[in-house]
Order: sequence, then C-alpha cells, then structure tokens
Amino acid sequence: MEDERAQRTGDNLHPRDIDAFWLQRELNKYYADAEASRSKAEEVLEILKSAKDDRELENKMMLLLGHDKFSFIRLLRKNKSMVLYCTLLATAQSAKEKKEIEEKMSSDPDLASILHALTETEQEDLIQVRRI
Repeated sequence: MEDERAQRTGDNLHPRDIDAFWLQRELNKYYADAEASRSKAEEVLEILKSAKDDRELENKMMLLLGHDKFSFIRLLRKNKSMVLYCTLLATAQSAKEKKEIEEKMSSDPDLASILHALTETEQEDLIQVRRI
C-alpha cells in the first residue's frame, strides 16, 4: 500500500483516488469559497468532456483557472480520461447509467485499463477485508 501511495505523487494518479468530489477538493486548494470550487469543478468536467485535443484542453483550462494553476492543469491534461471517467462513474445517478459508462470504458482499450484498475483494487480490498 505504501508503494502504491508513493507512485501517486506528482502527476501520477490512481483511479481509486478520484471520487465524485475529487475535482472540487483539488480546487478548494486554490479557491477559498466552496461555491466557487464547485462551480469551477463543473466547468472543468465540461472541458474534459468537450476538448478535442490536449492543446484545446490546456488553453480552455488556462482561461478558466489561470496560469498560476499550471501544475494542476498539467495533472488534468495528463490524466484527462481517468479524471473524466472516474468522476462520471462516481456521479452516475443510476445503476443503468453506471453500467453504460462501464460498457463504454470496457470497449475502449485506454479506458478499459482504468476500469480494470478500479475493479482490481476493489477485489484486493475485499480479499484484505476477508483476511481480517
């Protein structure tokens, strides 16, 4: 577990790090107002969904968040699919919606690895709980 946490430093994230409020918590580091963080998180998610390429993503993020948040923008750019799809899964409003997202992820090789990392960790957690 320590090795896994050590790998998460810098620009490295693990899919299990990202829940429904990850974006908002990260933005809370930059904005004192919780409502501003929530609003920015929604806008960031929309940019992650709509950006056609990394350049457009970075430009829109710079306009939204500012140049002083470049390290966070770089983290988002590097982990775009992971942040987007883990957030979408975590905020799914129904089992049907979650299943649709999982099916889309499993059909795309890049997204499938993210889904696998999520389910692999869940299975490891269950095994550890049963050993106790």
